[in-house]
Amino acid sequence: GVDFAARVHAAMPGWNTYSFTYGFIRCRIPHTFQNFVEHIFDPNGYDVLAFDVSSHWVSPPVPQVPFTVTSKMLQVPGFYTRFRIAYILFAPVRIVQDMERPISTVPPVVYIPRLHISAYVLAAPSFLFAFRYYAPSPSWRGSPVNAPCAPDFLTSLKNPAS
Repeated sequence: GVDFAARVHAAMPGWNTYSFTYGFIRCRIPHTFQNFVEHIFDPNGYDVLAFDVSSHWVSPPVPQVPFTVTSKMLQVPGFYTRFRIAYILFAPVRIVQDMERPISTVPPVVYIPRLHISAYVLAAPSFLFAFRYYAPSPSWRGSPVNAPCAPDFLTSLKNPAS
């Protein structure tokens, strides 16, 4: 992935990247299959098999920090509100690197006192956020088929998927 991004950036130096510093994504956690608890997968009984949110960069140096938060990580008690709302925070790369524990495989965590929950902190992307959905149910409101891309960012903010 890193080599590909470097080649793309070298071939297309005019690609616009943005300087995203601090921000957050708020999402309602879908009902997902818990393979450590449940043994039979019934696709009709779940919103989605799994989903994750990742932060990506266009050009090297790519920060050496964990860059993905999964639905299983967000379903840990204490990471969502009583309405199953979770937050993923974003901060500049240097801040996240300073927060990171040695040899960590998960992003840093902060406690949000006002919400009484914890949240993962990802390094802010220079290129894009990736939202990956694995086997979403067509009846789930947050499914990509029920939340098509909007023509612009403001329209998408006015029509949240969940």
